Amino acid sequence: MRIGAFAKENHISVETIRYYMELGLIVPVKKGGQYSFTRTSQKSLDQVLSLKQMGFTLAEIRRIFHFSALSRLHSLEEKSHYRQYFEDNHSRITTEIARLQSAKELVEKALHDMDVSAASQKSIIGMPLETLGLLSCPKCHNDLIFKMGNVEDNKIINGLLACSCGKDYAIQDGILIIDPIYDDLGYPEDKVMRVEYFESTASNYIEKIYIAGAWMTTIAESWTRPGLILEPGVGSGYALGQMLDHIPDGSTYVAIDHNMNRLSKMKEYFSKSPLRFNLVIVACDFLNIPLKKESVDLVMDMSGSSNRAFDTPEFLLKDICHLFKNDARLYGLYIMADGIDGREIPLSHHDLFEKEPLKKEIEKLGFRIQHDMETKKTSEGGPHESYVDLVKSTWTYCCYACRK
Repeated sequence: MRIGAFAKENHISVETIRYYMELGLIVPVKKGGQYSFTRTSQKSLDQVLSLKQMGFTLAEIRRIFHFSALSRLHSLEEKSHYRQYFEDNHSRITTEIARLQSAKELVEKALHDMDVSAASQKSIIGMPLETLGLLSCPKCHNDLIFKMGNVEDNKIINGLLACSCGKDYAIQDGILIIDPIYDDLGYPEDKVMRVEYFESTASNYIEKIYIAGAWMTTIAESWTRPGLILEPGVGSGYALGQMLDHIPDGSTYVAIDHNMNRLSKMKEYFSKSPLRFNLVIVACDFLNIPLKKESVDLVMDMSGSSNRAFDTPEFLLKDICHLFKNDARLYGLYIMADGIDGREIPLSHHDLFEKEPLKKEIEKLGFRIQHDMETKKTSEGGPHESYVDLVKSTWTYCCYACRK
């Protein structure tokens, strides 16, 4: 029987048969330049398949074949040696069954916990009444007062805030509206945003995000004092999601973004998690943040400055530093890049994508960097990180800084 017919009869690929021949597990006779597979070949293959079903590796099967070729198991010692192969494999299989049973139980518990958390853990997100004293009118900087609306769990869900200058600001579905835009997010309607981002973005870029976030959460382990936290350019809330368990109870986290569509998606996402702090979501430009002067205890600059640097050479934190307390702290993640295409990103912007010039900008604002780190470089991105096509490589610079 030729190799093709032999493979077909045994429902095995020709490549597999050739590999078994290479290992010496099947030794056909060669006639006229063609291999001929006989009953002996079939017997050898049957033994290979049987031993594989028992869990033996091909290397172990070779050892069994080699020993059985040298011995007919006539002596007790020979039989004992041969039997040992099967006893060892039985022990290994027994151990593996116990491991798999334990793993099965852990997976079942995790699945149960996921079902419970999905069903029961919810948060109402709106403008907390207790935080109104932190707000000021972006136009005249006077206090904002609750004019009208509906309140749930001490949070304004829909309503109006008023200023003595005559300006009113709406709260829609829990989001404070200052000057929103409604840009398309670029995600397919039938895809969960975070899933689509993960699946469509290069693994090296995802690893860069992971390493930066893991470093930041490690630094944040000492973060215990509640206060007012500001994240300018919250985007879709990826950084907030990573830091969620590290934000001190009783804090107020102010998430700023210009795009109302993005903020609505983010609000929907975080409303499914239990929050131990106040999440205030504001749709506004960076220059119109409705917070009082020197009210911010901690700044979360999670690429907000970097994303703005694509459009302007002005450092974002410089424009909003009047909001920071004298002893404010800073957590920063910044996009670094080399080989920048000067035709797409003007040369005047490039300093904000280089570590040393960026550090100088941070220090000019009175911050002193306590810890910092850089991730590895990557040249791969994805459809939602199109800037990568404009640079030779990119990485993330992470820092923690204090004003005092």
